[in-house]
Amino acid sequence: LYEQGGEELEAERYYRRALELRPELVEPRTLLANSLMRRGEYEEAGEHYAQVAHQLPQNTEILYLLGMAWTAADKCEWAHPVLHRGLELAPGDGQMMVALARVYSTCESADADQREQALDAAQRMYARDPDIAAAETLAMACAANGFWEDAVDFQAQAIFESLKEADESRTERLQAGLERYRQNLPATEAWPADAPVFAPARLGRGPAPARTADTGGS
Repeated sequence: LYEQGGEELEAERYYRRALELRPELVEPRTLLANSLMRRGEYEEAGEHYAQVAHQLPQNTEILYLLGMAWTAADKCEWAHPVLHRGLELAPGDGQMMVALARVYSTCESADADQREQALDAAQRMYARDPDIAAAETLAMACAANGFWEDAVDFQAQAIFESLKEADESRTERLQAGLERYRQNLPATEAWPADAPVFAPARLGRGPAPARTADTGGS
C-alpha cells in the first residue's frame, strides 16, 4: 500500500523487515530492489537482484533488471554476462536484445566480438520493428563497429520519427548523438539517466514481481 501510494521509503522499511524475518523470500527482495531503482540507489538494487537471480537462475526478467541495475550503476562490465545469460535463456526476447545491443555498444570493456553481437541483435530488432528505439539502437551498434555513415543514417531516421511525435527532449538527445557519429565518436551511454528502463513500475502499474513459490517457499 505504501508503494502504491508512492511512499517509497516507508515501503522499503517493510520490505527490509520482511527480509529480516524471512531472508529467503524473493518477492519482498525484488520489490525492495525495484524501489531502490526508482530512487536511484542502483548498486544496492543490483545486490538484491543478484541474490534473487541466484535463487531464480532461469528468471529472465530478474536477469534483465539486474543488467539494468549494473548499467545504471556504471558497472556495465558486470551487466555483460547477466544480459548474455538472459538472451541465451530467451533468444527472441526483444527487451533483452535491445539491452545487450546498447550495453555492448557503449561499454568500453566490450570486445570486438561483443560489438559484433550488438550489431547483429540491433539489426534483428530493427528488422522486426523499425521504430525510434530500434533505429537509435542500430545507430549505436553501427557506431560501435565503426560504420559511421550507417550510424548517421539510422540516427537521422530516429530523429525524423521523434520530430513527428513532437518529443522535444528526445529529439535534442538524438541530435546530440548524431553530432557524435558525424565526428566518428561512439555513443557514451546506453540510455539517459532518467530513462524508464531504470525505474521499474510500482505495484499495480506493471507485471508482478517474481513470486516466492518459484523457490519452493510457502
